[in-house]
Amino acid sequence: MARLLMGAVMIFQMTTTAVLADDSESEQPEEQDIEVVEVPLNPGVEALLDCISWAESRNKIYATNPRSGAAGPFQFVWSTWKSTPQGRAGLSPYDPVAARTAARWMIAQGRVREWAVVKAGLC
Repeated sequence: MARLLMGAVMIFQMTTTAVLADDSESEQPEEQDIEVVEVPLNPGVEALLDCISWAESRNKIYATNPRSGAAGPFQFVWSTWKSTPQGRAGLSPYDPVAARTAARWMIAQGRVREWAVVKAGLC
């Protein structure tokens, strides 16, 4: 059964409107428009992410490797986690959405082979 994965991308479009009243010289506050655009995710990348998460942690959110300290469903070592936008933002590798987004970002950056399961050809 095929499933369609959709991601939401928030695009903020700032517009400033300065309207002067007929009898007043004061400006009205800025007006903001927010547009939400649905962007389909790449099914191949999503399948790869599913494979990596299963191979690394059996999809266990709180998995921790006692030897390396690798954490979360994608088993990020802390130095790798801190190199991702999510890690730099102070998010946790145990947060499944943050971890998957960071893993997706790593794939987009050409860093997919940092996972041993990918190097070994298991995913």
